[in-house]
Parts: sequence; structure tokens; C-alpha cells
Amino acid sequence: VDGAFRADLSVGDKLSAIAKLTTMGEALAQAPAWLPAELDAAPHAGNDSLRALNTAFMTDGVALRVAAGKAPKRPLMLVFARSDVAVAAVTTRNRLKVEGGARLTLIEAHLALPAAPPRHQANAVTDIAVGESAKVAHIKYASDASEAAHLCTWMVSIAKNAAYDAFQMTAGMGLARNQIFATFAGEGAKLDVSGCFLGRGSDHIDTTLVVDHAVPGCESRELFKGVLDGRARGVFQGKVIV
Repeated sequence: VDGAFRADLSVGDKLSAIAKLTTMGEALAQAPAWLPAELDAAPHAGNDSLRALNTAFMTDGVALRVAAGKAPKRPLMLVFARSDVAVAAVTTRNRLKVEGGARLTLIEAHLALPAAPPRHQANAVTDIAVGESAKVAHIKYASDASEAAHLCTWMVSIAKNAAYDAFQMTAGMGLARNQIFATFAGEGAKLDVSGCFLGRGSDHIDTTLVVDHAVPGCESRELFKGVLDGRARGVFQGKVIV
């Protein structure tokens, strides 16, 4: 809530047998061995200004590692909510590592409570490392006030024979930029990324996608659709590097 973890609204103890979940604030303070070397090791990290801004000002988020061969029985849902506190900008960072053969369904929800002020900027970065033969389904829903700015970046690395399926839905945002940078790190990997956006009034919704086939023998599929009304604008720009 407003960029800070709320333990009283969260349930994480049921994951302890199959995954290690901590807040990013705790992770940075305790510096677990696996985190520092990977915090800025995502593909294309050095080329993105929004990620650099996020690194400079991040306050909290989630650090999660799913153990090899494990799979939570239910989806993991991360909710990023704005309350009635007049916070001008919130910057959060998530780092997820899904080890070999593991399974994970992750849902991100970015929303504003009814009393939240209309003007706001959110910068959220999620780094995901999908291990060998692991499978990850990643869904995001974002809806906010007409004067809000939502900046979201996903950095994904997909290992050998792994699969990453992603879907994004954006609606009711004054300004939104959704970035997805995906890199194949091992042969036989698969990527399926899709999304939809709904805009009205003077909304501006931007989707930027970069897929790097850094190794041979991989498969990527992309599908994005938008519905716009009034003076709303939609942008899609994509690059597939082979």
C-alpha cells in the first residue's frame, strides 16, 4: 500500500515449504546471497532509463525464489494499491527466481482505492529468471485514475526448455507505459506474450516489447489488441532480435 509492504493484509507463511518470500526492503537490508548479483543482471538492464530511475528510488517490493521442482497450489497475487495518502510517486521492485522444473502462476494487480488522489506516478519493475524446464504464467491488471501515470517494466530471462506465458491488461490510465524485455537464455525455450488495453478521453497507453532470441531453437508468439474512444491514443512498438 503506497509503496510499503503491509503484513497485516498479506499471507505468506503457506509458501515457506516450497518458496522463500521476503519483502524487497528486508532483502536489501539482509542481502541474501542470491540477490545482489542478480538485482541488476537482467537482460538490457543497462539500456533502460525507467529501470535506472526505479533502481535509484525503489522503496519496497517482493523477493521470491521458488525451489527447484516445486509448484504452489494456488496463484501468487501481488497487489499494489494506492490509498488516500497524498503520495506523489511510488517506486517498487520485484525479483523472482523460479528454479529448474518449478511452476508458478503470478498475478500483479495495480489499482487505486476510491479515496486515492487522482494524480500519481507509479514505477514498478519486475525481474524474473525462469529456470531450466520451469514454467511461469504471469498476468497483470492495471487500472487507475485518469490523471495517473503508470510505468511498468518486466525483465525476463528464459532458460533451456522453459516456458513463460504473459498477459497484461491496462484500463483507465491517463498515461501508461508497459515495457517487456524478454531474452532466451537456453535452447528449446518458449515465450507467449499478449495484452489488451482500453482507453478513453485523453488516455495514452504505450506498450513496448523487445524479444531477444539470443540462442537458437526457441519460439516466441505475441498478440496485442486495443480499444480506444474519444481522443485516446494507443502505441505498440515491438522488436524481435534473431
